[in-house]
Amino acid sequence: MISLAKGFEDRIDFVPQAIVAKPIGYFEDRLGGFDRMVDDLDYYEGATFSLDGSLLFALRHYDGFPAGTVTIYLDGNIRDTGTISEAVQRIAAELEVEDAIHWRRAPHALPESDFRA
Repeated sequence: MISLAKGFEDRIDFVPQAIVAKPIGYFEDRLGGFDRMVDDLDYYEGATFSLDGSLLFALRHYDGFPAGTVTIYLDGNIRDTGTISEAVQRIAAELEVEDAIHWRRAPHALPESDFRA
């Protein structure tokens, strides 16, 4: 079950993990809670959510990104590519967007040592 998780935007360094070919309105209608925010001079619409009370993730659409897309972000401290892949799959399944994943970080995309410390 997905629920809104407020107050984590400034405490977690979210990293993009997948792009979903669905407009922001699709998620707003189903989940609510989206706000207009800014980080490092970039404006976006987004919100942070919790899956099953344990997995935090963010959905964001930045100004200038292709229309009709939303990016799934996970905590940058999650570095294991298998864990990332499983988390993205769980989120996509819960949101019923498995067939709309336009891009996802591949398990072989970056060696473990290339992730931020």
